[in-house]
Amino acid sequence: MKKTAHYPTMSIGALAVLALLVVAGCATEQPAAQKALAPYKFGAVLSLTGTNAFYGEFGKYGIDLAIEDLNNAGGINGRSVQVIYEDSAGDKGKAATATQKLIGVDAVDALFTITTPMGGAIAPIAEENKIPFIYASATNSFAEGKTYVFKDYPDASDQCELLMRQAMKDHTKIALFGTNAEFTQLCRKGAERAGTFQR
Repeated sequence: MKKTAHYPTMSIGALAVLALLVVAGCATEQPAAQKALAPYKFGAVLSLTGTNAFYGEFGKYGIDLAIEDLNNAGGINGRSVQVIYEDSAGDKGKAATATQKLIGVDAVDALFTITTPMGGAIAPIAEENKIPFIYASATNSFAEGKTYVFKDYPDASDQCELLMRQAMKDHTKIALFGTNAEFTQLCRKGAERAGTFQR
């Protein structure tokens, strides 16, 4: 049986937004002649190896599709777009080091990642260096009060509210358990909106 690959549209939308942020942030930084020659560089820190490699692999598929669409449409203001990938292997320390390299050595115009641990590791570095950064995670706090950090993912409380309402159609007792993390607390708030919930 032939297998069909399903590519994440989330990454395509996120890269489109990132492109707009780059245009807004870089519009007056370089002379017109230089803009016409130099491509915009996006840095993507993904878990391409390790236990979370499937997240990174599908994220990369989505990014590649988005960049192909952007460049086929003429790029951004006539400038092509290229992506520099860095493998975090799911490790926050490696993600931070890769981000510093992308900013300091590769001079990227914007950054992107997926998953909560990677978002948390990269957000403060991007904010400090004033580099637009979009992360895909249900955790809100990395972007709160920030100027250059943006979240592109459904809110965990909304997701859990929908799940709870669906579960309540057939069940009277429902348990919610998880780590003492922001995602779990947001999920609990969503569950509480759906109906009575006790600790």
